[in-house]
Amino acid sequence: MSALPKPPEPFDLTAFRPYSESAVNFVEANWLRTFKRSNFAFLVDKPTYYKNERPIVRNLLKHAQTVIVTAHNNPDQFQAFMNFQMVPAHDTIILNYIYVKRIYRRLGYARRMLEKLIPAPELLEKDRLKVVCTYDTKDFEPNRKRFGFAYNPYLIRGTL
Repeated sequence: MSALPKPPEPFDLTAFRPYSESAVNFVEANWLRTFKRSNFAFLVDKPTYYKNERPIVRNLLKHAQTVIVTAHNNPDQFQAFMNFQMVPAHDTIILNYIYVKRIYRRLGYARRMLEKLIPAPELLEKDRLKVVCTYDTKDFEPNRKRFGFAYNPYLIRGTL
């Protein structure tokens, strides 16, 4: 019998770090793998999916902002990431993707990352700030509803 995994360390916002070359494999592989299970991509055969989705993900990683959550005492232990764009001219935040490693799910990582991204929820209530997600998965649905994200997959093509 294998040992149970060590409980995750408490989430600490100081463990946010910008996207870097050391995180490329973690981000790209997990984004592509988990989105493949979405309603959008589930029925697409793997070769077609990866051929078409990989360039989109790479483009978003190149042109949008990505932050990584790492273990507090080990910056090379990646726990989660979020890719997003701020569009001040339209008072809009576009969330392209958010991912949390399975062992860290249901511990509030995604919620706290989104709270950091959307620092003034009262603006949402007054309809002065729009939040949009370009990807949607079953795991993200509770946070999509909690934060009032509109779903618009066409924004990944750069049209706002």
